[in-house]
Amino acid sequence: MTTLDQTDELLKLLDQGISLPSRWYTDTSIADMEIDLIFRKSWQYVGSIFEMRNIGDFVTAYVGNIPVVAVRNEDGIQAFVNVCRHRRHEVMKGCGHSTSMQCRYHAWTYDLNGCLRAAPRADREDGFKTEDYPLITVRTELLGPFVFVNFDSDDKPVSHYFGDVLNIIADSGIDLSNLYLWERSSWESNSNWKTMLENYLECYHCPVAHPGFSAAIDVDPDSYKLTSYPYFFSQVGKARSGESKAKARLKVYDTTGEIQESQYHVLWPNFTININPGFPNLSVDVWNSNGPNKAQGFSTQFFAPGVDKNWAEELVQFNTQVGREDDDLTDSVQRGLLAGLPEQGRFLKSSEQLIIDFQKLVVNALSRKGNSKTTTALILVFALFICSHGAALAEELLPGAELSLPSSILIAASEDAKGFSEGDFPKRVWAKPKYRELADKVLLDWTNKRYSAATETAKSLAQNVKFKRDEIEQLSAIADAKLAGGKSSEAGSLELIAYQGAKVGGRVTADEAIVRLNRIASTIMSEKTTETDRLFADDLVGQALQTRKLASEILDSDAPLVLRYARLEFSLKRYASAIKEYEYWIGIFESKGKTAPDDQLSDALAELGIAYTSLKNFPKAEAMFRRACDVTQKLNGTTVTPVNQYDVEDFLIFNLLTQSKLDMAKEKAQDHLKFKEKTLGFNNPKLADELNRYADLFEQAGETSFSFSLRTRAGRVSQ
Repeated sequence: MTTLDQTDELLKLLDQGISLPSRWYTDTSIADMEIDLIFRKSWQYVGSIFEMRNIGDFVTAYVGNIPVVAVRNEDGIQAFVNVCRHRRHEVMKGCGHSTSMQCRYHAWTYDLNGCLRAAPRADREDGFKTEDYPLITVRTELLGPFVFVNFDSDDKPVSHYFGDVLNIIADSGIDLSNLYLWERSSWESNSNWKTMLENYLECYHCPVAHPGFSAAIDVDPDSYKLTSYPYFFSQVGKARSGESKAKARLKVYDTTGEIQESQYHVLWPNFTININPGFPNLSVDVWNSNGPNKAQGFSTQFFAPGVDKNWAEELVQFNTQVGREDDDLTDSVQRGLLAGLPEQGRFLKSSEQLIIDFQKLVVNALSRKGNSKTTTALILVFALFICSHGAALAEELLPGAELSLPSSILIAASEDAKGFSEGDFPKRVWAKPKYRELADKVLLDWTNKRYSAATETAKSLAQNVKFKRDEIEQLSAIADAKLAGGKSSEAGSLELIAYQGAKVGGRVTADEAIVRLNRIASTIMSEKTTETDRLFADDLVGQALQTRKLASEILDSDAPLVLRYARLEFSLKRYASAIKEYEYWIGIFESKGKTAPDDQLSDALAELGIAYTSLKNFPKAEAMFRRACDVTQKLNGTTVTPVNQYDVEDFLIFNLLTQSKLDMAKEKAQDHLKFKEKTLGFNNPKLADELNRYADLFEQAGETSFSFSLRTRAGRVSQ
C-alpha cells in the first residue's frame, strides 16, 4: 500500500493524536511530491510592497525550486520566472532596484514588464523576434502589504485563504500600511521544513526550551490562545507584567508599548507572521524544503516609523536567540526521525492541536483523492455544462454536485455572478427591483474598472434609498466579509455605496470620509492592480486629503496619509505633484517646530531628489540628495541609505551624469566604491553586485570603457 493510498487511515490516526510516520520527514520521494503538489500548488510569499515601493524595485525568491523575480512596474507589482529564455541562467540576483532586467550570462535584457528588448547578435539570426521570448509571467496577488505568487492559475484568490488574518493582525494594533523594512536575511537548517513549522505551531515546549521567551510572554495554557482556521493557524499570547518578568530573573527586551500581545501565524503551507509586544513591529519568515532533511528560507523584519534603534536591535536579538534555541530542538528531532524509531509519535491534543490540523493539510494535499486527473476533468466538463445550461439545471440533474467543485467556477458561471444577492443589502432595499438594478450596475461598472460610472451610479442609488446609519454600517460589514472571501469587486462596490450613502445623507464627517475613502482605496489595492486601479485609488486618497483641507488644517495624524499620497504620485511618475505633496508632508512637522521622522525623511528627500532630477532641476535635486545624506548620517552614522535599494550617493552620481559631468561622476563613483569595498570587504558577493550596478549606470550614460573596467573588477570579486 503506497503512502497516498493511506489517506483515510492517516487522518483517523491524526484525530487520535498519532503523528505522521517518520518517513514523511525523511523520504526523498515524499519531499519531491511536496514540491509538485504543495509548493507549486499554493500561494507563496516572495516579498512586500515596502521592498517594492517604486518602479524598478525588485525581490527574488524560490517557489517550489523555481526562481522567481517580483518587480514593480507601471502596472503595479508583477512576478516572472527568473530564468532567461536563452540558456536558462537566472536573470536577477538578490533584491534591489533596476531600470531593466539583464541576464549576466549573455546580456539578454528584459524590460520591467518581462518583454525581451535586446539580445546581442540576435540581428544576425534569420526570423529571430524578441517578442517571441518574454519572461514567463507568474500569477501575482497582494494580501495587504504582502506579495504572493502562485503557479496554479486555477487556484482561488489569496484572500480566500488568508483574508481573515488581516483582521486579526489589525486587532493587535499593527497598522500594516505604516511599516518600513528593517532587514532581510537568508537562512539554512538541517531539519525538514515540516519539522520546523510543527515546532513553531506549539508553545508546549516554551517553558522548558525558551526561558527568555517564557519570561516575556505568558505561555500558560489557559492564557496562550491557539486557533485553527481552514488555511492558517494562530497563536496569541499576552505580555507578562513587569512583576512577572522580574521574578523570572532573566533579562528580556522591554515589552511595554502600544502592542500588548504577541501574535504568531502560519499561513499554509510555509509562511509565518510574527508580532511581539512593545513598539509596533512585525516580522515574516518563509520556510522552504531543501530535500527531505534540510530547509532554507528568508526572514524579514519590519517596524513602524519612529522606532528606537536600540529597542529594535534588542528585539531582533531576542528573536534571534529564540530561533537558535528552536534550531537546536528541530535538528535533534530530525536526527530522531532519521533513526525511524519510534515510527510515529503521540500528540497532546490540548496543546498540539495546531500541528494535527497542519498535518491533515499535508496529507490531503498529497492524497490521490485531492489531486486526481479524473476529478479535474470532471470539474471542467461540469463547468462547461453549467455555462451551457445554467446552474439551476445542473443542480436539478446532478443534485449536490456543486459541493465538489471549486466555488470560483460556480460563481463565474452562474447567473448570480452578474449582481449582488439578497443578503448583501437591507431588506427594504432588496425589495425594490429599481434599487437592485442600480446596485448591480455599480458592481458591473466596478468589475470592468469603469470607476467614474460606478461612483455616479452609487450616488444615484444613495439619493433614491436614503440609507440609514445602521444600514450604512451593515453595508461596510458585508464588504469586509466579501473582501475576506476573495470577492474584492463586490467588497469595493459595497464600500463605495456605503460612502455615498453617508455623504448623501449628510452623515459623513471629515474623519469618516478619510476612513471610508481609504477603505475603498485599500480594497482596490488588495488585488493585482492595473494602472487604472492605481489611478482611481490615487484619486481617492487625494479626495480624502482634500476633505481634510476643506474641514480644517491638516492634522499631525494626517501626515501618514499625505506621505502615502506623495508616494503614490511618485510611483506614477507625476513628479511635480509628488514634489508638492512631499514638501507639504515635511511642512506639517516644520510648522509645529518639529522635524519629520528621520527614517522616513531620508527616503522622502532622496525621492524628492529623483523627482527634481526628472524635471531637470539639478540644483534642487542635489540639495535634496545632500540633505538625505545628512539625515541618514544622523540616523545610523553612515552616508549610505537604502532608497530604492540604491544609495543616496548613487543619485548624486546619476545627477552628475545627467549634466554630462562625466569626470566628476567617475571620481565620485571611485571614492564611493572604495568606501563600499572597505565596508563590505573585497570578497563579499555584494561588492560584485555594487560594481555591476555602477557599470550599468555608466553604460547607460555611454561610458563603456569605464563600465567595462567595473565589470572586470566585479569578476575578480566573484572568483
